[in-house]
This record gives sequence, structure tokens and C-alpha cells, in this order.
Amino acid sequence: VFEPFSSLPAITADLTFLQPRDLPWVKVEECVRGLGLADLESLRCVDRYEGEKVPSGFVKTTIRLTFRSAERTLSQDEVNREMHRLADELGRRLDVRFDG
Repeated sequence: VFEPFSSLPAITADLTFLQPRDLPWVKVEECVRGLGLADLESLRCVDRYEGEKVPSGFVKTTIRLTFRSAERTLSQDEVNREMHRLADELGRRLDVRFDG
């Protein structure tokens, strides 16, 4: 399948949070994609950690998001706004935590 190449730069951002251990990745991914984040190009889980300094019943997850516009270079402020919106919604919809 042909996918056009963009010469415009991408901005990559990581988000780390605590999630209930029994919350499957597919639910996190569906939530993120369902938000319709502006200019989201890709999303992937880069780490899941369970162990020392992680509360019982939780795992620490890091996701990597790549943003790119087809028309112009994005600003860091634009991406930061989307990341803040994402964090708020993950906390509200999936009960994830960002405090450790």
C-alpha cells in the first residue's frame, strides 16, 4: 500500500502513567485513538513495568505518540495541548494515575 512521504518534521512525545494491571492495552489504545488528537500520526506502547515502586495492582506504562501535520510544521505548544488533553481524558475515562 502506497503511503505518501511527508518532508515536514514530526514531534514525538512520551507519556508515562500508572494503570490498573487488568486494564488491557487495547482499551488504552482505543481511548487514545478515539479522542481524535490533532495530527496524531502514530501511537505505540514502549514500556510496561511492574515491580519495585509500583503500587500493587498497577503497572507503569509508557506510550509514545508521534504528531505530524501534512500542511505545516507543528509547534511544541500545539502538541503539548494535545498531550494535556490526552492525560486528562485517560485519567477520567480509564482511571489511570500520573502520580508516581
